[in-house]
Amino acid sequence: MVALLTTSASAAYACSCGDPTVREKFRTSDLVFTGRVTDIRELRPIQDPFVYSVTLQIDRQWKGPKTRDVNVLWAFDSPGWCNDLPLNKDERYLIYTSRHDGSYGVYPDCGTNYLAKYHSTEIAKLNGFWFRAWARLFPYPRL
Repeated sequence: MVALLTTSASAAYACSCGDPTVREKFRTSDLVFTGRVTDIRELRPIQDPFVYSVTLQIDRQWKGPKTRDVNVLWAFDSPGWCNDLPLNKDERYLIYTSRHDGSYGVYPDCGTNYLAKYHSTEIAKLNGFWFRAWARLFPYPRL
């Protein structure tokens, strides 16, 4: 009976992603915005860990050089991992990103990027003038 239980067990994996505050994510990012995916292209050759070149039309931006559209490199998303972030055309995302070899990189697994429709509280915080001012002036204490 014991042999049957141990040989039929499947592997289980725990999520161990960090959980930075909104202030930490804002402070450590070069570009923070919400935007809608307008184009997805597979990278050829793949630029490990990035597999897609994604264009987003920015609808609200809080940090970074002002632009209407931005192209980001999108890493492979392992379905079922922590903070699973499916990549879909016309979907709206909340993106915190920094430069990676001259381009902005988005990491969907254990990343700080989200589907915007599920993060209205975080977006409301980013919209706050005092939040952004304090995050820039005093980056380390938690809010």
